Amino acid sequence: MLKLMDFSLWYDRRPLLENVNCEIRVGEHVALLGLNGSGKSTLMQVIANVPSEAKWSGKLLIGDGAANARERVIWIPQQAVPCQLPLRADEFVMLGRTSRLPRWGAPRPEDRAAVTEAMDLTGTGKFAAARLHQLSDGERQRLALALALASGADLLLLDEPTAHLDYLARQEIIDLIASLRGKTILIATHDLEWAKKMPRCLEIKDLGIRQTNRGETT
Repeated sequence: MLKLMDFSLWYDRRPLLENVNCEIRVGEHVALLGLNGSGKSTLMQVIANVPSEAKWSGKLLIGDGAANARERVIWIPQQAVPCQLPLRADEFVMLGRTSRLPRWGAPRPEDRAAVTEAMDLTGTGKFAAARLHQLSDGERQRLALALALASGADLLLLDEPTAHLDYLARQEIIDLIASLRGKTILIATHDLEWAKKMPRCLEIKDLGIRQTNRGETT
């Protein structure tokens, strides 16, 4: 699903990665570890083709390398749901369909169906009519995952999805992500307890990426 070959990454002229080679296979759930400032978020932004100040070289291959491959990727940053937006929960999830809507067109039945299915999968349908500011942190994080699923992306890049959540909300998000079988998911996290339960971890360290399989010491 994702290959980095002789990949190097800089931000503000500071090297973050040098000549890295790694791969994430279809359907894998992989943890991305690293200290603050190591480049986890920057790497995700580059993979998702999000505009940033970062520069990179080498090869970055998504799927079969087709020209529209980046459309199959979505990045969900920390605190992805802006409470100040005057939107209902279902209207926010519909934003995930933006790239698929006809130009200047209203949502089609298939777009509404995708939103309904995503909200059902994430347990957010029960507050579809609620305003964003009325939701808890955990509910907003579930809503961000619903948007990602509604987009139809095959590769989900989740940046600290359990940050600032209490224990119960954190566990609900972990269980929800684990249930998303068939989706390829890269999860940036500082939660080592959660990371150790994943089949594979990638750790950014000393300008490289170290792979750790389940059962090995991180």
